[in-house]
Amino acid sequence: MLSPYIVNLLENKYGKKIRYPSDCENISREIADTLKESVSSNTLKRLLGFIKDGVQTPRLSTLDIIANYIGFDDWDMLLQHISEPIISSKYIRRNEMIRSRTLKKGEKVRFEYSPGRVVVVEHQEEWLFTVVESINSKLQIGDSVEIEIFLRDRPLYIYNVMRNNENIGDLIAGKISGITAMTVIKVE
Repeated sequence: MLSPYIVNLLENKYGKKIRYPSDCENISREIADTLKESVSSNTLKRLLGFIKDGVQTPRLSTLDIIANYIGFDDWDMLLQHISEPIISSKYIRRNEMIRSRTLKKGEKVRFEYSPGRVVVVEHQEEWLFTVVESINSKLQIGDSVEIEIFLRDRPLYIYNVMRNNENIGDLIAGKISGITAMTVIKVE
């Protein structure tokens, strides 16, 4: 499913809330008419949660078309836009954001994203964390990672993933659905 943030962008373009499966059919037609590209109404229904089964991860070409419909060149540009959020208390509620610099050494952040991925990281200093639990994620226990900020319903940008003293690069968790849940586990 698409993250609520991306759904909101889609609704803004569509001009009203997406509440019914027929809205997906209308958006599919609008995409075909304006972009001369096609995204099936069933794909949109799946991405918007009206259909629960089927393909979990859509094709990048499908995501590119949706991003283009919303007003971005492609999916990567949309993700880049999302990675530069307005970090202001008037736009983001307190329980939807965790800033790494506000955590104490030893505190943990547990976050979840689709489909069925759960990760717990332990804060070391500044942006530095160690992965202490990982279920169905590319991250492994013992990985050292850098995370500046956790935002609910947005992709999580994880930098400089260090595994066995080797930098294996950056990672985006929840690229499509965003982070669906997150909690801070306080140090005792």
